[in-house]
Amino acid sequence: MKWMALVLMFALGSTAVASELCPSAEDYEAQGWVVHNPDDFAILEKTFDTMLTAGQKSGQIIDDLSGHMVTGDLDNKEIMLAVKSYEDLRTPDLVMYGDHATYTHMENQERVEIRWYNGKKNLVINPKYIKCITGQPPVAENVIL
Repeated sequence: MKWMALVLMFALGSTAVASELCPSAEDYEAQGWVVHNPDDFAILEKTFDTMLTAGQKSGQIIDDLSGHMVTGDLDNKEIMLAVKSYEDLRTPDLVMYGDHATYTHMENQERVEIRWYNGKKNLVINPKYIKCITGQPPVAENVIL
């Protein structure tokens, strides 16, 4: 009987740990995010690039923060990501800090996740590299990272 209780406790504990390490789309959606279908990544990345390039050329979007983080790939192996956010000067800071963000694989320079604000917080992951959104939803409502 103790053995069965131990197995059950381990199974439940493993599920809790896995859900903490791999936040679900529902966690983000519950906080007002639009989580796009990963199959649409390539199309959404082109739209994102067009929006970002146009905003940078006009001076309305500027570089903001940058850093690094580690996440798990499709095989749960650690990969290093370069994280960069961009500020859209048209959006008041109290509405949103850092309106756009990219998560880029350090080894091959391909994006694994993009986030943007267009009145709603949006994100999409690249299913070629990751199966989970990188990290928990931000604590503050007006941040993209």
